[in-house]
Amino acid sequence: MARLATIAPFGFKNLHTSALLQRYGTLGCRTCQFYRNEVDPPAPADARRIAEDAGVPIDSVHGRFGPELDPSSPDEAVRQVAVAVYRAEGELALELGGSMVVVHPSPRQEQSRPASESDRAETLRRTMIEMADLGHIQGVTYLFENLTPDHPCGEDPQLIARFVREIDDPHVRMCFDTGHAHITCPDVVAALEDCRDVVAYMHISDNDGRADAHAVPGAGTIEWDRIAETIGSMPAETVTMLELFESETTVDGWIAEDYAVQLCRWLAV
Repeated sequence: MARLATIAPFGFKNLHTSALLQRYGTLGCRTCQFYRNEVDPPAPADARRIAEDAGVPIDSVHGRFGPELDPSSPDEAVRQVAVAVYRAEGELALELGGSMVVVHPSPRQEQSRPASESDRAETLRRTMIEMADLGHIQGVTYLFENLTPDHPCGEDPQLIARFVREIDDPHVRMCFDTGHAHITCPDVVAALEDCRDVVAYMHISDNDGRADAHAVPGAGTIEWDRIAETIGSMPAETVTMLELFESETTVDGWIAEDYAVQLCRWLAV
């Protein structure tokens, strides 16, 4: 059985973290992933207290991402900036009470410098090896996430899975994003099957196969009854995290409709 978790958004005016986490706890979420507005981030001690008081402690950090962070850049100076930032994100995860950090393999196309696909792939692999060594020192696991097609590296989940498999280190695993895979792959369930042996964490959301809508499961076109079979065969410590950014009112509606029963069935929790 997987463990259900939720995103924990901090520093966003229209999202009230404490109230949301309490509601997601009612839906069955047992842990959360720290995700902050970098313009208005909370003090780590405050964020940890809020999550723990809500009964949904932090298990991981959604690592920083953006134009200045490119783990697959063949420019070594640029790559080293990303490594240094993610090293700090690992320390932040530990301070928050977690032990995992989600890493984006590249920024969006318009934010990144041109480089060949093969050069980027080889650079990403080198970064993953370096992060595995760092993870051993810190006691942190770095989770490399499959992305959408508007990124120059990371849209192919099977490529990320192959690198993780080849590196074969417990401190580098994969974060499989269902919404992203539904956009980039002909069959999101088949893609997860291909990657499941290296997946330690999942970002769960739905969409129409075109836009990354972060919709609740069942609101898009992913076949959740099929994906449930694959999730059910994955290790019990696998985390299925709801990457949804909805209001308290919306979550209250899910609770009233007893949506937790459907979530448990689809996400094998």
